[in-house]
Amino acid sequence: MASAIYDHLNAEEFIGGSSGLAIAVFGNTLSRLPPLSRLPVLFAGTAVGIGLGYAVRSKKEQRILDKEYMIWDYVKRHPEDFPELKPKKYKEVLLEWHPIR
Repeated sequence: MASAIYDHLNAEEFIGGSSGLAIAVFGNTLSRLPPLSRLPVLFAGTAVGIGLGYAVRSKKEQRILDKEYMIWDYVKRHPEDFPELKPKKYKEVLLEWHPIR
């Protein structure tokens, strides 16, 4: 059960949730309240942080996909600049080797 939760939590969401929680705890400290008081505020800060982390990850993935699409489209429209290369054999890539015994 716990591994299913951690499978879907990525770095951006973890950092966002941790930051939201830390900001809420810091707000409690500034208000001269115990750090872990006002649990709804702590949960809300964590949820907002996770949401912002998800938005950052989605935006980052979309930028990567757009960039890959532009590159692939350029290659597709200009085949003369990107000729099909014949696969090389290992003997063409590796240097000749003579063991010294």
